[in-house]
Amino acid sequence: MTRNRRRPQPSNLEALLALPWWGRALAGLVVFVGMRIVAAALQASPLTVFLATLIRNLSGFALALFALLSVVGLVQEWAAKRRTVTAPKPVDPWHNVPWSDTRPLPSPSGARTPVSARSAAASLPKDAAMALSLDLLREIEWHRFEQVCAAYWRETGMVATITPFGADGGVDVELRQAGEDTPEALVQCKAWNATQVGVKLVRELLGVVTDRKVERGIFMTTGTFTSDAAEFARGNRLELIDGPDLVRRIKALPVDAQARLLALATDGDYVTPTCPACGIKMVLREGKDGTRAFWGCRNYPKGCRQTLQVARPGR
Repeated sequence: MTRNRRRPQPSNLEALLALPWWGRALAGLVVFVGMRIVAAALQASPLTVFLATLIRNLSGFALALFALLSVVGLVQEWAAKRRTVTAPKPVDPWHNVPWSDTRPLPSPSGARTPVSARSAAASLPKDAAMALSLDLLREIEWHRFEQVCAAYWRETGMVATITPFGADGGVDVELRQAGEDTPEALVQCKAWNATQVGVKLVRELLGVVTDRKVERGIFMTTGTFTSDAAEFARGNRLELIDGPDLVRRIKALPVDAQARLLALATDGDYVTPTCPACGIKMVLREGKDGTRAFWGCRNYPKGCRQTLQVARPGR
């Protein structure tokens, strides 16, 4: 059996040095006033006049010593703040990214050309990691965006599963911890750029999370969210990740992870939308009587009648 050992108590000097600079100054003032009071009391007796004079002189020395310790403490705190600013930022254990990391990093060139993870990693600068740019993220079609979102969570250590084509019940990706069968989070993805994601869709995600008794929901988009959606999410078990936030998170990953995501995002035809029902690339069809062109499923009219509007510039 292990014996309980008493922890060594800090000395008076250690306790003093543990105080902030203003604490040291306050302690010095208390010591100075206390010594002066004691000296005044001893001054009343002829037998203790010498001792009173000694304590009075020492009180001035004590005040000077505490003042010096206060200045040293102030300098130490200032230096500690400087180190905090320049040191690496703490990591959010859920997302594996530094808090508030908004350092701009270079965007990939030739994003439309498929690249391999090895060639992408070789092209990355050694002093700064390159990842998906926001412009590239907003070019990829909806299903590729889902794949990139799922791959991002895998790079953070989660098990991410994309739901099958067809009716997904408001969920695009399920996140699990390794070895677990029950989802830890449900993810909804929207490749929307021109239209903000509103509170209605965010509220629907909460309904699915609540119905399935999952810990939390995550909504990811290439665009942004309305203020109402953001306010609603703050009061519930929801996390909203817009396009700029997702880019920052990706850029905070290791360089090889960024290269894998870049290779996935730009592999093959990543612009032509995928049929939500069949999972195959759609074709551009001309509208009747000069109406706007649209994307249609290649299986039309054999059974699939899925269509998508042609995105305007900037979507």
